[in-house]
Amino acid sequence: MESGAFAWALIGACLLAMVMVGHRIRYLPISIASLYLVLGYAAGPGVMDWVRIDPIRQNHILLFLCEIALVLSLFSAGLKLRLPMGDVRWQIAFRLALPTLAISIVLLALAGKWLLGLAAVPALLLASMLAPTDPALASDVQVQNAGDADQVRFSLTGEAGLNDGVAMPFVLLGLGLLTSRYGQGLEFGKAWLLQDLLFGVVGGIVLGWLLGELVGRGVPFLRSHHAALGREEFIALGTICLTYGVATLLHCNGFIAVFVAGAAVRRIEHRSSSGRAAPQVIGSVESGKEEEVATHPDKASAYMAQEVLAINEQLEHMAEFAMVFIVGVLLSAGYWSWSGALLAAVLFLVVRPVSVYVGLMLTPVTRTQRRLISWFGIRGVSSLFYVSYAIGHGLPQRYQEPFLSAVLTVVGLSILCHGISATPLMNLNERINQRYRPASRSFPHISRH
Repeated sequence: MESGAFAWALIGACLLAMVMVGHRIRYLPISIASLYLVLGYAAGPGVMDWVRIDPIRQNHILLFLCEIALVLSLFSAGLKLRLPMGDVRWQIAFRLALPTLAISIVLLALAGKWLLGLAAVPALLLASMLAPTDPALASDVQVQNAGDADQVRFSLTGEAGLNDGVAMPFVLLGLGLLTSRYGQGLEFGKAWLLQDLLFGVVGGIVLGWLLGELVGRGVPFLRSHHAALGREEFIALGTICLTYGVATLLHCNGFIAVFVAGAAVRRIEHRSSSGRAAPQVIGSVESGKEEEVATHPDKASAYMAQEVLAINEQLEHMAEFAMVFIVGVLLSAGYWSWSGALLAAVLFLVVRPVSVYVGLMLTPVTRTQRRLISWFGIRGVSSLFYVSYAIGHGLPQRYQEPFLSAVLTVVGLSILCHGISATPLMNLNERINQRYRPASRSFPHISRH
């Protein structure tokens, strides 16, 4: 009882401390996630021994927390991407989420085989866990609001929103080969291709779009025609839970479905606002006049999208704190390895730059933009989710602790390295963008549609 009460007190103190210092951190070359990590490490068994977590025995809890953090961040990512699908920035995001991801998996699997001595199938599984970038821990380098059209930020946000779901079939492939999930030979290949890859991904896209359209059109219609008001937090959580739950029940890709649902809601708002920024459409809202704006036929969609995004981002920040704190505790408990650090170095300095360079060939990005995108392939909650998912779905015991240590080491180093470099490099990116704005209202070599 006392240990539980102490944990509550510790978490409360940490949250209040972040309130007092959070605004100052924005001006320092560190990220808020780096502080969460340090706090978790200090509270863990390696230092103060205030918090203990067993990621294998308590795997079901860890997996559930990862799911919550991911679906919140994926929905937010979709809501932030306001540019129409025909914009070239979406093309860059799709190239990063598809060919770049596939190349990363191949190169990481080779690194796992040659550097860590893994067999081909375990190397493929570990590579698939580490290949996707993270939407939950990359807020410093992603789109800051729905009006942010920066090429680098938009591309990284779109990539993180898409590739978490795209990586799932490859995780299932590696896990299936290890556990004979679908049988052997041709039977296995056919089941994986049809069920996990094609139906899972395509079904997730279609389902997410349909439910996003339903919410994006239905809620503003009911509000403007029938004054059917409801709390925006219920809209956000209801859309996320409904989309992810239905997708999982239908064996579709839930992560892709949630991201696409968010993007669909934003697309409807963009069209109803005739391309104008949502704050311009809404205007100033006097206290007590929120209902008038929420039910106004021309403002209902913009108001809903803005409020849902704001609420979802608050939930996302709380989930980010919880997950990074847990990563710090687990690293403090000894779940790190030198082999994981070696893999992280290869991933950050070789695999990511090569895969981005090849994936973005013949695309209209500048050299500086490509370098920034190459560096900021942040790993985080998605990788922790996949290793937890594998442990809960038959990963052989001999791989459980080594894979956990490798993933947690890579994630921890990513939080520190990318967190330290995010502020100065993104400030540099902003200065470069400002240099081109007087001559052109678009980025160099990038056309707007």
